[in-house]
Amino acid sequence: MWPVIVNFLRVNLPYIALPFAAVVGFVGFSMESRLRGSERLSSADALPKKTFKQARLERRLDENVEE
Repeated sequence: MWPVIVNFLRVNLPYIALPFAAVVGFVGFSMESRLRGSERLSSADALPKKTFKQARLERRLDENVEE
C-alpha cells in the first residue's frame, strides 16, 4: 500500500504542493497583518533613517571631536 501512496504523491506533487504553499502563505500573511498593525507593515519602517554616507560622516566627526 505504501508504494502506491508514495508513487501517487511523487507523480502529483506539483498539484499538491502549490495549493498547500499558497494556503500556508495566505494564513501567515493574515496572521502577521493581525498581529502587527498597518503602521508597522508599511515599507517606511524598513527604510534606514540615515544613508551609509551620512552615518560614516557623523562617526568621523564624533571621532574627531573626542580627540
